[in-house]
Amino acid sequence: MQSLTIPRWAWIIGSLVLFVFLFPRLMQCSNAPEEMPAPPDSVRVTGEAAISGELADYMTIVPGEYRVTVKPETGSSISNGYELSVDVRVRFTQPKDIPAEINSHGPDLTARLLADNGAPLDGLDRLISSVNYAELAGMVKRGKGEEWLTFRTSKSFMGDEASTEATSWLATLQQAKKIGLVSSVSAPRTPAAETSEVDMEKEAEAMMAIEAQAEAEAEGGGSDCAAFLQAYEAYIDEYVALAKQVQADPSNTAVMTRYASLSAKAADFANKSKGCENDPTFAARYAALSAKMATKMAGQ
Repeated sequence: MQSLTIPRWAWIIGSLVLFVFLFPRLMQCSNAPEEMPAPPDSVRVTGEAAISGELADYMTIVPGEYRVTVKPETGSSISNGYELSVDVRVRFTQPKDIPAEINSHGPDLTARLLADNGAPLDGLDRLISSVNYAELAGMVKRGKGEEWLTFRTSKSFMGDEASTEATSWLATLQQAKKIGLVSSVSAPRTPAAETSEVDMEKEAEAMMAIEAQAEAEAEGGGSDCAAFLQAYEAYIDEYVALAKQVQADPSNTAVMTRYASLSAKAADFANKSKGCENDPTFAARYAALSAKMATKMAGQ
């Protein structure tokens, strides 16, 4: 069978299918986000010359001061937060040929903000690089010269304690004095590591069993809304897990088939949530679960 390769942009669009159906429901049962404390325009940090991880012998941070920019997060009507970005100058010191594909495997870099003593700051220890595996592999293979690489992350807050949590997070950000990079190399998937069709069928059966149990509990006199939330949370967990598998190996037809099936099922969940919008407990939990999915998908 000819393998099916899905470009990254198509995977991203597919990941957003859920929101086409669920976002209107979420808007009906969510309050407007709380006003957040104003962030600093930027935080200045110094670069740590050493890079940790598997590529420590092949690159270093060019020593100097770097500016971490902080902006209010945009594009969400159910939460507020901040977007961080920083440009870091990396010097490549010796060549290494590393097999790589754009969205599958190869060398990778993440940035982390550090306190003055070099300790990573909680919640600020994984800023994602804007270059893909293949681009970074080309730089490492060249083994000389310098490149400016951009690293980004975001943090969202929602609920009654959003402003308090944001204030605490911003206080942690102000403790950042240094920036370090962590390198890693992911290997291509082997046939033995691929998810088989049998495994996918078992996952699908487990998912259907959870949904059937929730429906049975609802019919037996339990809360329809509570049963829906139980099934929805299980759905999110499986959806995110499959999304990671699709990103890691878009040629796996069994994974792609199940992923497409789950995406199409979003409409069913949107319809089943009708009648629960006026339940405050449901609204809060539904918003939290949707935010959980958005956060996990943003981390792909």
